[in-house]
Amino acid sequence: MWYAVQVETGKERVTLEQICKAVELAGLEGVVREAFVPTRVVFEGQLAHARRVERPLFPGYLLLDATRRGIAQVAGVVRETPKFAKVLTYDGVFLPLLPEETDLICRAHPARQTLY
Repeated sequence: MWYAVQVETGKERVTLEQICKAVELAGLEGVVREAFVPTRVVFEGQLAHARRVERPLFPGYLLLDATRRGIAQVAGVVRETPKFAKVLTYDGVFLPLLPEETDLICRAHPARQTLY
């Protein structure tokens, strides 16, 4: 199941790397299947000199594909990661993304840069 992880805005990639290292050190690689920062392409600068830049699609968030049983363990490990805020919850229960949301985001990022 895919989960949204709220992190410090502007530190999404650095935090993703830190979370993945923490998961690896805790021996939870089998629990996390994939993790990435959804991005979008924008052009910045004047029209004649515009440059192509990747920006986070959802600033302050990254996505994590983890087993439903293991997400609590992962959340405990990443809670200690610098720049980590939280795995989104509702009434104390970890809230996975809806399948439609996951499909839309993953289809938009077929060549996504993942750390797993």
